[in-house]
Amino acid sequence: MAKHDYFTEEQIAEALRKTHGKVYAAADVLRCGVRTVYDYLGRFPELNELREHYRERFLDGAELKLEEAVIAGEAWAICFSLKTLGRSRGYVERQEFQAQIEHVQPVDRDLQMAIMRDPQVRTLAFQLQRRMTELKAGGNGGGNGNGNGNDGELGPGLPVDNPGRDENAIPGDDGDGAHEGEVEAS
Repeated sequence: MAKHDYFTEEQIAEALRKTHGKVYAAADVLRCGVRTVYDYLGRFPELNELREHYRERFLDGAELKLEEAVIAGEAWAICFSLKTLGRSRGYVERQEFQAQIEHVQPVDRDLQMAIMRDPQVRTLAFQLQRRMTELKAGGNGGGNGNGNGNDGELGPGLPVDNPGRDENAIPGDDGDGAHEGEVEAS
């Protein structure tokens, strides 16, 4: 069954012009439901372009007023401009969030070895473990003085930075080239 058009495209366009692209106000002018106006917007791209035109004009006007307020030295306008338009230059508010950690998956052996070999990754893992421990303890840190609260280990077999320890050593590796649990061929 074909949809019956109660309005012409021009009637909808005129209502959008009168209301500066405001759909609800256009529906009031036409004395129809908002869904009807949205249906026309969906069926006639020119109507949607008209609506966008008015939105863009509105935004231009708002930006002009904002610029005037910035030039006048209004602190709120300066702050708002930097937080929104200045984000690409690093003007962002610090965002804080809280996380609740339910369960941490154990670290697999390959990842442990990579952490042990790369000092930067090892340092990041240490910092992450310390922060996770602080979160679990209510943000207080805790522990035995090394900052991570778990007796000097990042996880199973992952020691924290220790000045007396070889950075490239792998747990269980005595330097003979065989991995823990492997038997050398004779």
